Amino acid sequence: MKPKPDHRLARALRRHQLARIKHQRIREREAREARLGVPPGKAAGRERRAGLLANTATPCSCWLCGNPRRLFGEPTLQERRWPRDDDDQ
Repeated sequence: MKPKPDHRLARALRRHQLARIKHQRIREREAREARLGVPPGKAAGRERRAGLLANTATPCSCWLCGNPRRLFGEPTLQERRWPRDDDDQ
């Protein structure tokens, strides 16, 4: 069983994890821009974008990035795996 973090360290741990994820998002974006040949952006814009992407890795809600169930009415994985009750009979 995993030991519980000390309540005094919980905030520090959350801040560390957030900083780590932001740094990862910045690296991913810079790598993507380098592959596409886009010059690197300003540091202020880069930090803001990383902050927005830290909680969700989905950059937008367009038809490519968005939820297919909401946009197209596609069934979920669970619904695709199991047949409907009507089909069982």
